Amino acid sequence: MTTTTWQLDGDRLTIANAADSWIFERPTPVDVSRIVGVTWVVQSVQVGENVVSIPDAVEATLLFGANNVYRVETGCGYVDGAWGTNGSVIGLRDDGRLLGECSTERAEFDQLLAETLSGRIEAVAEDDGTRLVIRSLR
Repeated sequence: MTTTTWQLDGDRLTIANAADSWIFERPTPVDVSRIVGVTWVVQSVQVGENVVSIPDAVEATLLFGANNVYRVETGCGYVDGAWGTNGSVIGLRDDGRLLGECSTERAEFDQLLAETLSGRIEAVAEDDGTRLVIRSLR
């Protein structure tokens, strides 16, 4: 029987057994100035352990404006709100409602996206800054 141990030291997690060890480091949150003014294309939304893919023919985007206003657009709907930061946490203020008219199939995804981006999030840049991973902190 192999005993596996783990140790968490700040942002570093080490998992080890008698033969191997693995070290995982949490990515550093992105400097907010790097995400402002860039239109980010949403590729998927993770809800719990499940990843929800973007429906065919949907291009959802997220834009953080320099004036602390953000917009999520999905082609048939949108959410506007205000954003601000507290350290690495980005706070989003809106009512979580999707505005616009969408088909039933599209409306379900659009509402999921709007709800995921409501409240507090953390943004982490990956792939040399070309990919932005946003995690809901709710």
